[in-house]
Amino acid sequence: MENIETGRLLLRKFNKNDAAKCFVNFGQDRELGRYLPMYPVETVEKMEEIVCGFVNAYTFGAFIWLIEKK
Repeated sequence: MENIETGRLLLRKFNKNDAAKCFVNFGQDRELGRYLPMYPVETVEKMEEIVCGFVNAYTFGAFIWLIEKK
């Protein structure tokens, strides 16, 4: 799976180093809990488990993208 880039955004696979930023940027968002039962995430360690799950899912052909501003 290749990265996708636009003028403003980069869409890429998650990697294990993304957990801390994910925790800060959206991991504690209670609104996500309305749609995704694993949110809000209480600790960075729990976010690490979730991100590792995303990374492991790639071996099964899953498409889980991280979208970041350039």
